[in-house]
Amino acid sequence: MRILFRILAGIVGLSLASCLLAPWLAYEVALARMGTLPVPPRPLATPQQQAEVWQRAGGEGPLVVEPLNPYGFVLALVGRDRVRPGEEIAYWVARAHLMGQADQGGMLGGQIRSAALTVWLTRHWSAEELATAAHAAARSQASGQRP
Repeated sequence: MRILFRILAGIVGLSLASCLLAPWLAYEVALARMGTLPVPPRPLATPQQQAEVWQRAGGEGPLVVEPLNPYGFVLALVGRDRVRPGEEIAYWVARAHLMGQADQGGMLGGQIRSAALTVWLTRHWSAEELATAAHAAARSQASGQRP
């Protein structure tokens, strides 16, 4: 009976640990399989161009992008009605970067890579860099070019 209880407790513990680690593991694996990560743009867009991107994303007030982590991203998907403007801008930049790469893993793999890159961008780029890259992506898309 004790052995059965220990096995059951081990299975429950392993399942719980797997659920808790899944967002970080998916994030790390997606980044590792991505190949190249985007490089921050230089020079930066003008403050007016950055403000235009911010307003297009639904932002009000100063341009602010809060760093995400994989857990926060998952909780935001479940718990919020609307994506924050800074997250929207990071997603635009991630999508533009991933458009130039070969498709890996089908639709689900693409969604996971996009989510991982969005999280990574909010953690490693400034709000101004994100707005600049989003502005450049919108400009190239409007002119019919691939980003």
